Amino acid sequence: MNTTSLLLLITALPSLALAKNTPWNNEIELGFMLNQGNTQNTHFDTRYTNKFTTDKINNTFSVASLIDLAKDNATSTKQKTAEKYSINNNIKYILTNNHYIFSDLYAQKDKFSAFDYEITEAIGYGRKIFDNDIIKWHLEAGPGGRHSQSPQENLSRAHQDELIIHTGSGLIFKISQNAAFSQDITYGAGKDTQNTKSISALKATVLEKVSLKLSHRLEYNAKIPNTGKPQKHAENTTSITATYMF
Repeated sequence: MNTTSLLLLITALPSLALAKNTPWNNEIELGFMLNQGNTQNTHFDTRYTNKFTTDKINNTFSVASLIDLAKDNATSTKQKTAEKYSINNNIKYILTNNHYIFSDLYAQKDKFSAFDYEITEAIGYGRKIFDNDIIKWHLEAGPGGRHSQSPQENLSRAHQDELIIHTGSGLIFKISQNAAFSQDITYGAGKDTQNTKSISALKATVLEKVSLKLSHRLEYNAKIPNTGKPQKHAENTTSITATYMF
């Protein structure tokens, strides 16, 4: 999909979702945190999710951003300490009640990581392990590809393409009528890289369409390129956000 097609899709999704009695469902997630002291830290966390659900197709599209700003109150200097943008589209083609075929596309640009950008795509088979009113859990696996670019110590750019094996798990556990725990895990393993992403969240409904969410995100790269700057293999983010469904 080229850039023009992608922009047209993003533009069309909200307008399509406004129609009543359609299989479209939208969710906006906003988080803001301000810490005061010798330094002033401002945290912005945003996400938009669009879901299309029918008997034969389940499609989930999401875009997200994470920005951290730090201000030294003594000198009034400002500095970004985190800036990340991501886009994901997952399609499930339902075969039977418990079996499906999936395709997944994920792209991420993190200005403070060891990679300029990362793109992964995968296709494969998935199975619902549990699918009832209390617990929903599915597993999936299949082949895919990973494309990334990383800055090098000599200021050049290294581009890498490789085949990967993609595995994933999605869990939703209903704690009560107004609260649920969810966890989504993906793992991609190739010849040169192994990447794990995990999002665990506790969501509580406070109004009919408004919820509060506490989430923890973990991203772990077993191997990171040498950029000439200290880099960590694991990145942890904890957020408190408000969500609105429409």
